[in-house]
Amino acid sequence: MILRDCYPNISSLISLTVVILLPGLVGCSKNDRPAMAPVTGTVLLAGQPLEGASVRFMGPTGRPATGMTDADGRFTLKAFEEGDGSVLGENRVTVTKYGPPPFEPPTNPDGSFQFESEEQRIAFYNRPSLLPDRYNNPRMSGLLVNVTADGENDFTIELDGN
Repeated sequence: MILRDCYPNISSLISLTVVILLPGLVGCSKNDRPAMAPVTGTVLLAGQPLEGASVRFMGPTGRPATGMTDADGRFTLKAFEEGDGSVLGENRVTVTKYGPPPFEPPTNPDGSFQFESEEQRIAFYNRPSLLPDRYNNPRMSGLLVNVTADGENDFTIELDGN
């Protein structure tokens, strides 16, 4: 007797099992990641440290790495886990900083914001950029760095206000 005779939907059962288990088995292990190196740096605007800016490195492959600047303009990048840095090679850099929200909406129990209307949500998130627009575009920012396996990878990113 063939198993299929006992369980006529065995192929469906096997397919369903594969669909359920495969994503957990495939995952993104450290071995699947591109070569990376730790990256730190400082962002200066007109020669002064820029606090509260988002820094993003986009390498030739892999996930972009991001970090936030502190009061001294310092940042540490993270792509997958804290401090892992960015992929090796030439990275295009963007820096963004937005004005404060016009109001503080109430929060839901899960920490998400609770808006009374779509207009209120748009007003909250549609804040003006405090930096020239070009710094938000990786192809127009003019900010390029080379992350190396054997270097310190501590970059100073200088922005002008124009």
